[in-house]
Amino acid sequence: MYIYSDAFGENIWILSMNCPQCRSKEIRVLLTRDETNAIRRRRECSRCKFRFSTLEKIETHPLFVQKKSNLREPFSVEKLKRGLQTAFRKRPIPTNEIENVIILIEQEIEKAAGVSREISSKKIGELVLKQLLYVDRIAYLRFLSVYQEFMDIDDFVTSVKTLKTPASSSPKKTAKKHSNKTLAKTKEKRKKTANNKQ
Repeated sequence: MYIYSDAFGENIWILSMNCPQCRSKEIRVLLTRDETNAIRRRRECSRCKFRFSTLEKIETHPLFVQKKSNLREPFSVEKLKRGLQTAFRKRPIPTNEIENVIILIEQEIEKAAGVSREISSKKIGELVLKQLLYVDRIAYLRFLSVYQEFMDIDDFVTSVKTLKTPASSSPKKTAKKHSNKTLAKTKEKRKKTANNKQ
């Protein structure tokens, strides 16, 4: 059994290796890549030339996410993909590079969860921001605006100013510093808004 998936499409379980486009069995493997607990293969249908990827995964214990409300829910790769799809929308980033970002983030999440198989939603956000900062700063700001729940344009202005750091700065440190600074300002604004309503 395999998982068929395009860049951001829903995963579809397929029992036999038929072309998702024309259902032909004449399929060849173009590329095989080992990943953490999985093997990704790029395939092409010899009949209609449709290309697609399959992911052969080793079954592991489910991973859980601890939300801000302290509720726990199963980790969803599809939810992660949807969030990144929004961040990268209309950006000049190749599909294969976006796929690589998703894979790297998923691997980092697995590593951070460890044997406990549990990770906080805050940690996931930090891992996503770290990767986005390397790839595309517009996508980074879009994701940050949702992650930190920006209230107005001032939050964006503050974020852009913080991003204007020397090229020698570590993206990892910049992402964490930037995220914490923006969060502090957002909390301060919410507090003022609440006080004004009283």
